[in-house]
Amino acid sequence: MGVTRAAVYDRDGSISIRDVDLPTMGDGGARVRITACGICPGEAMDWYVASKAPFVLGHEPVGVIEAIGSSVESFKKGDRVFIHHHAPCMRCKRCERGDYVQCETWRSVRLVPGGMSERAVVQAQSVAVDMIALPDSIDDDVATFIEPLATVVKSLDRAGDVRGRTVLVIGLGVMGLLHVMLARQRGAVAVIGADGVESRRRRAREIGASRAFAPADVIEGVKSSTGGDGADIVIVGPGSIAAMDAAASTNP
Repeated sequence: MGVTRAAVYDRDGSISIRDVDLPTMGDGGARVRITACGICPGEAMDWYVASKAPFVLGHEPVGVIEAIGSSVESFKKGDRVFIHHHAPCMRCKRCERGDYVQCETWRSVRLVPGGMSERAVVQAQSVAVDMIALPDSIDDDVATFIEPLATVVKSLDRAGDVRGRTVLVIGLGVMGLLHVMLARQRGAVAVIGADGVESRRRRAREIGASRAFAPADVIEGVKSSTGGDGADIVIVGPGSIAAMDAAASTNP
């Protein structure tokens, strides 16, 4: 058992840097020095994080292996890696159908103490199935997008084949912009964005959106852009009634 410095979110909403426990890694685990970590939008939502506090922020981390368990053959000391914050068993019925987040193992395995720390221990199950060696061509900052992008891949997989179809993305924050880029990369004939912030709409157009509208204009804008047909697929980011209503109105 050791200690490491980490950013801890407390119940009163404050964040402090303090020493926290760092457990032993075990024969199948790893200890990594964290070099970069993203912040999930959920970690900026009081209602989401209040029940978890106190906890160490960050679950989109990149690091360098400082020590590796004696039974691990797939990684070595000095490897740059991305570590997912949870790991499934890959054997249960839920995993077999692709519902990894419903796996009981997924719920119990985590990065300790978290991504916003100087060092962290990767548990054996994560090392075995959900730690990724990084090539030199992907730098640390870019690598922090692996987990967010993976959720976007899952989203569009569930939406179906976007080739030759019109995709509307409501909400052009980080996740919305990733949806825009991936939909274009997968062959959508048109990607339309909607957001209340002009700089986000501008950025969406720069990275592949054919049109981007303010919320008040999105229903008419989509109709005019599609000859009245509407969008084939709608991705909704904001959890608001207005966003849901707009989605229903633009996807006949």
